[in-house]
Amino acid sequence: MGTGTVVEVLDHQRLPDGRWAVVPTATTRFRVVEWLADDPYPRARVVRGDLGVRPDDEPAWLRSAERATRRAAALASELGYQVDLGPLEGDTDPVTALWQLVGRSPLGSFDRQRLLEVDGPAERAALLVRLADDLADSLAFRLGNA
Repeated sequence: MGTGTVVEVLDHQRLPDGRWAVVPTATTRFRVVEWLADDPYPRARVVRGDLGVRPDDEPAWLRSAERATRRAAALASELGYQVDLGPLEGDTDPVTALWQLVGRSPLGSFDRQRLLEVDGPAERAALLVRLADDLADSLAFRLGNA
């Protein structure tokens, strides 16, 4: 049906041409369970939260995801892409740390949407590892042929 993110607007500015520039931060993931009438705007019933989270998960999946993401980011940086290789923002919650990795990863918007739609952090981390490894292999090939 659809998966998205609730965001909080941290800052905003109206531009001279009438458009707006906003600085958002993601707060909660949601899944659309039913679309409602579009009058006067699109509406839906949603379920909020990270579905499938198991508090007894070991954070080994987080270490694997961080390792793969940092490798891809380092290779992207060598090719001149702007990437954030800094430390995670000190949150001890592994689910939040995983979302930070997704946000900092050098992946494209299509792959980030795929990660958003995965239920459960261990499953999301496994997909992040696969996507980051694939990207890193591609970037390494480009570096080898540069």
